[in-house]
Amino acid sequence: EAEGGDKKAKEEPKKPEAAAPQDDSNSRQFTGLELRTEEGEHAGALAVQINWLSFAAGPPPNVNADGQVVASRSLTGAGPSSGVLVVTLLEATGLPQMDKWLGSKADAYVIFSLMSGRGKPEQRRSAKVKNSRSPVFMKPKYETDVRRKKPVFTFMNVDLNDSAALHAKVMDWNRFTTDKEIGSFEVDLKRFVADHKKNNYVSLKGGEWYEMTNSMGRVRLFIEWKFLNMPAV
Repeated sequence: EAEGGDKKAKEEPKKPEAAAPQDDSNSRQFTGLELRTEEGEHAGALAVQINWLSFAAGPPPNVNADGQVVASRSLTGAGPSSGVLVVTLLEATGLPQMDKWLGSKADAYVIFSLMSGRGKPEQRRSAKVKNSRSPVFMKPKYETDVRRKKPVFTFMNVDLNDSAALHAKVMDWNRFTTDKEIGSFEVDLKRFVADHKKNNYVSLKGGEWYEMTNSMGRVRLFIEWKFLNMPAV
């Protein structure tokens, strides 16, 4: 130690410089980030990989889990078909009575499934509403109590060529046995292209009712869709 009890000066590692983005639409660069404590002392370094994707030639490309650009196709051969889908589960009504031997009604929850470009469905599952044939999933108190998880499900970068329909399966939760399927239905997503060619944002205010195809009952959803780019007219 130096006189006066000062600490030895620590040699700080030289930070690698980030390379400038290249014209390659999928060029990969590496850079380093120096980590410091609240007192300003060196605590380590973090190396990260950055993928540079050039959007200058057109709309944002689809990117898979490996950071590789996947070519997107159009429904009509001219114009994008990708967007963001937001589904809010509002309520259901007229569900059949389940577990009759217990005298209960239904402990319903919903599983949403959407095919992705990777060939595997993306799934979202709601919370259950116990003992009701008319469960309300989106309650007014959810708007004011941020601690409660809202039944809102987002699917990012959805390509309508790969995901023509949103599949919904209504399930009955059971504590001691396997959950049972109450019914299912589909939401046609291609209508957003067919009916809303002049709007890049579509909001079905108030929600829409969807009848289950293999059981009694129906479900109300509030659906929002935003194109990443305007579809061709």
